[in-house]
Amino acid sequence: NLLGCLKTSMGTLGARTIKEMQQVEVVVAPSLLTEGKVYQKAQQLGMGK
Repeated sequence: NLLGCLKTSMGTLGARTIKEMQQVEVVVAPSLLTEGKVYQKAQQLGMGK
């Protein structure tokens, strides 16, 4: 639900208010989804099996 999502997001960002949350700097990490996949494949772990 929306309230749970807001609580989780604010906790992750360390924001106490919506205003603080709006002032958080956003970092774009395009390789986040593939991060570590080379190591998983090499070690035959996780989804790299």
